[in-house]
This record gives sequence, structure tokens and C-alpha cells, in this order.
Amino acid sequence: MHSVTSILLSKGKRSAFAHDVLAMTAGLDVLLARSSAIAPEPRVERAASVLAEMGFSVLILGWDRERRQPKTEEAERGVRIRRVYAPGGYGRGLGNIPGLVLFNLALLHACARLKPRVVHAVDLDTALPALLSKRLFGSRFLYDIADWYSASRLRFARHRHFLKQLLDRLENWVARQADYVVLPDESRMAYLTARPSRCAIVYNSPEDCRTEALQTGVWAPYKPYVVYAGRLDQDRGIKEAILAADGAGIYLLLAGSGPLASHCAAAAQRARFVRYLGLLEYRRALALQEGAIAVLATYDPSVEINRLAAPYKLYEALMLGKPVIASIGTLPGRLVQEQGVGLAVRYGSVEELAGAFRYLVQNPTDAGKMGMRARRLYEERYSWARQREKLQDIYIGLTRGDAQERTS
Repeated sequence: MHSVTSILLSKGKRSAFAHDVLAMTAGLDVLLARSSAIAPEPRVERAASVLAEMGFSVLILGWDRERRQPKTEEAERGVRIRRVYAPGGYGRGLGNIPGLVLFNLALLHACARLKPRVVHAVDLDTALPALLSKRLFGSRFLYDIADWYSASRLRFARHRHFLKQLLDRLENWVARQADYVVLPDESRMAYLTARPSRCAIVYNSPEDCRTEALQTGVWAPYKPYVVYAGRLDQDRGIKEAILAADGAGIYLLLAGSGPLASHCAAAAQRARFVRYLGLLEYRRALALQEGAIAVLATYDPSVEINRLAAPYKLYEALMLGKPVIASIGTLPGRLVQEQGVGLAVRYGSVEELAGAFRYLVQNPTDAGKMGMRARRLYEERYSWARQREKLQDIYIGLTRGDAQERTS
């Protein structure tokens, strides 16, 4: 707490944080902010890599609530990552407000010191400092709505209706003030009461790295297996998948962190066909998925945000050419049903999930066709090459206008 406070309140002399940022980001073009520890954060890191390729200087500013990551880090292509240590935790709801306030003040402090040409703010919890930077320092404001705030943050909150109305009005107002709004899927347009002046869809697609180099062979003893790699939350069908795997006699490999991590570890101890691998480095997680017969992407459709969720694992499966097992009534479920790239099941049904596991093992020809359709869909619609072009066009438009105003 003290280190963050010193960032914000030092007057006579430059704080250690400010000195570090200034020393390493002279002439900053883009400040990219998200309220996570960037450990990893694929959507943010891929965008930063594209901007660095375009010749922009890029700083990613994140919030490390648990102080588990280095405070400073040099990423690929000269991208710099700085993390604000402020108290907080995942799933704490209103308990995170003090830490979020400190993080926002640190973000505003960085904007004031660095005066970036563009502030790329991901989600509402970084948007207000970005808007202030636009008004006070002339920065361009790109608003990247990875998750609609009320739907994602108020999933289980009390007094949800009142808070939802308040947050929805605020987020729509912020979106109208932005120079550009970016969404991860067309379905998210439903949240916007008025279409922003400039808006683009950039899918959560991974870079194309479908190569044999990903295959490490360490999971061969468990083949055939289904995999879930990601956030281990209550609304992801993980408990049902554990029961389904044991019932079907087919391995389920789990990787990630979150509230159900201890449950997954305990299940791996007692269930013959369940293995928990903990939090994996990104490329190892991709390799895990590449070796699977299917990728699990089951989300509870009774939770509002889950009906429109566009998870990384969906697009990773498409890139890797793997069938997807998804929930009916969700975006992945609709894609699976419409495009024939996997199987859709009722959320919460252990029997249907076990049946899906068995079907893919017992019908390898059908599973292979699903995988081929998945790969073709990635290439034709969701490829990272296409998303890269969209990001490049967005930033060319933003910075061209910036240059014209500065020279006039």
C-alpha cells in the first residue's frame, strides 16, 4: 500500500514509479491498460505486439493484486510491461474498490507524466483515466470492451438491478466519448444503446501456431483426453466435466487457476480419469489443447455474460483444428451448432457431457471432420492475420488524425 501511495502523492520529487516509467518510455505512443496482472493477457499482449511491429513505442500497465509478477518486465518486440502493486483479489467484488481506485490513480498519473498519443483502455475499470487523458492531455482514447462491465462484474452481486442500470448508463456514456470502440464479437453490440462513431470487431483469435513444435508428448499417457484450460470458475461446468470423465472412462485434463483450483486438485487425487496440471505457460497450454480430442468450453447460460462470452479457448480450438464441446444457449454453442465444429450439450447435464466425450472417441472420422471445419473457419473468418489488419487500420486512423492536428 505504501509504495502505491508514494506513486500518487509525491510532489517535490519524482517517485520511483514515475522515474522508472519516464526513463523507459520516452516519446510514448501507446499506453495499454488492463486491470489484471498481465500473466498472461493474450488480447492485450497480441495488440501490443502488433503496435510494436508498426513502430509504436508501447507500455502495458497492469494491476497485480497479489504481487506475484515482476513489477517491471520487458516483453517481445520492445514492449514494456509495468505492474501496479495494489491490494485486491479475484472474485472479491466490492472489496476490490480500494485497490481499483489506487490502480486508476496510478494509471492517471502515468498518463499525466507520459502524455501518450493513444490510451488503449480495456474495460470500464480503466476507461475513466483514459477519458481524462483525452480531455486534459489530448490523448486519443481507444475503448476496448473485452467484457461488458455490469454483465461480467455483477454476476452474483446483491442489488444487481440498480447497480446494473447505473453501470450500463456510465459505460454507454464512456463509449460515446471514445475516439474508437473495439468489441470482441458482433453480439456485444446489443449492449450499446447508441452505436459509437467508430467501432470495430476484433475477435479473440490467437496467432497461427499450429505446428508440430507444440507437441511435447508429455500428455501421451492420458490419450485420448478432453481438455479444459482457463479460469477455474463455478460457472464453467468443471464439476460436471469431472463426473462425466470418470463416468465415460475418458481422461479430462484441467489447467488453470481460480476458485475451483483446490477442487480440481482434490478431484485429481480421487478420480481415476482426471488430472490437474495447475497454471501452465501459454504455449504449453496450447500444446495441451493440440493433443486433445476436444476442447471444453461449457459456460452456464443462466449467467448473462456467459451467453455472449467469446472465450480465448474457442478461437484457440478453431486455430488448432479441434472439436469444441460447448453449452447450448451460449455463443460457442451457437457456433458449434451452426458450423458443425463440435458438439453442443445442455449445461449441467453430466449424462450429455459424458455422451459427447464417448461420441468423439468412438467416432474419430466425425471428430476429424469437425476439426477440419474448425480450422477452415479459423482461416476464412477468425484468423489472427485478419485481426492484425483490423488493429493496424484502427491505429492508422487514430494516429493519422493525431498527426494532422499536431501539425496544423
